Amino acid sequence: MIEQQLPFIEVGGNFDWTETDDRIRAAEAEEDLSGAQEIADTAVQDARSNQNGSHKDAERLLFCLEARADWSSRQGNYLDAKDDYLEAISLVAGKSGQEGAVGRLYGSLGYLFESTEKFDEAIDAYERALEQLGRLRHPAVIDEVRLSNNLAFLYAAKDDFDQAETLFLKALKLAHGELGASDPDTTGVCNNVGALYQKAGHLEQAREMHVMALEGRKEDGGNKADIAQSHGNLAIVFAEEGNEKESRSHFESALANFQSVGSEWSEDFEAVCENYLQLLKNVGDREGEERVKALLEKGI
Repeated sequence: MIEQQLPFIEVGGNFDWTETDDRIRAAEAEEDLSGAQEIADTAVQDARSNQNGSHKDAERLLFCLEARADWSSRQGNYLDAKDDYLEAISLVAGKSGQEGAVGRLYGSLGYLFESTEKFDEAIDAYERALEQLGRLRHPAVIDEVRLSNNLAFLYAAKDDFDQAETLFLKALKLAHGELGASDPDTTGVCNNVGALYQKAGHLEQAREMHVMALEGRKEDGGNKADIAQSHGNLAIVFAEEGNEKESRSHFESALANFQSVGSEWSEDFEAVCENYLQLLKNVGDREGEERVKALLEKGI
């Protein structure tokens, strides 16, 4: 089973955040990491020194802190990122009209905690984010989808099937209704619901979800690696259902699609090969085993 996390979207649009973030990323692209850090630190220092108690001043500091936190997180400086996110939250927490900002910041904080395997803290942050976004009249659908998906992912890891299912289905309903069946976020959630059902032994429901993911990914015409993943997941479901013919067909499609993408997908390709080899061994197809072993040895 191949599951997918959906990265929480960083904020954009505010001038202070956009200008600071653009400058940081430009230095980062030039591999000038010390320059990027100086840009981030200077932006925060300037914003701090110009605090006169106005809403605009506080907002500028918030966005500069957020841009620096995003930079620190990308560099693996998680403690610094955590401190900046928490300070930014403190500037607007509890203030009317700031629910979107607080929700966004808690979402970023949750993603940071998840990246550092602090899963209980991540769950708390994601739940706070969703609670804040739930107060908005028109919350950003993509934020709710990704937060619900990632929170479900964590509950699934804790073997809390009911909570994970509720959150995944919430994300799927939102994504399917607002983004469309072929949107990558929709198909990513379909994939995850399928993996959840597969893990729980609900093979018919798992198959339905993986078929939805595959059809959406084909319609989108996008990443062949994602299409390969869906074929690989379906191959396993059909194998578990005892449908050798369909399982073989999807394994072959998975391998063909993986062979057309880059080496960054080598681990997934190898996982599909290993699963296929298990099927071939179980049915006594020695010739097939040798062929797939050769593909595995060759790699992509």
